[in-house]
Amino acid sequence: MCLHYECIKRNKRLMLIYMNERMQRLKEMRWTLRALPEAQKARCCQSEIQFYNEYSRALQTYMSKSEGVGMDLTLDTRPPKDTFVNVRGLKDAGEVILSYGRATVLVGTTISLPAEEAEPLLRDGTVELVDWDDGFGRNCS
Repeated sequence: MCLHYECIKRNKRLMLIYMNERMQRLKEMRWTLRALPEAQKARCCQSEIQFYNEYSRALQTYMSKSEGVGMDLTLDTRPPKDTFVNVRGLKDAGEVILSYGRATVLVGTTISLPAEEAEPLLRDGTVELVDWDDGFGRNCS
């Protein structure tokens, strides 16, 4: 009887660890991808999708101007080293309107953008970060 009870407790602990890990991964997806990909959504049960939607709603409320801090906390995934970053186009996005003007994003072209405005383009795969040398052997990224 005692051995049976210990097995039940162990299985319960393992199941709770598994459920916690899945919830942490759903939270991480919300912070990094901002939306649950369809491929992942198909692998989730109804209660996990409900958890994700409620977590997303709570986070959105917290970030809203009317009820929360008034800023999108999911934008800066890494602290910026500089206010501008150098990016290279991976897709033709055409003309992008920025706070200081317009920039044309074409495949293979390298441009300098404000870090906060480059972040959405980095996330959706339109551009990639570029490390380049300044000619004096120093890395300028």
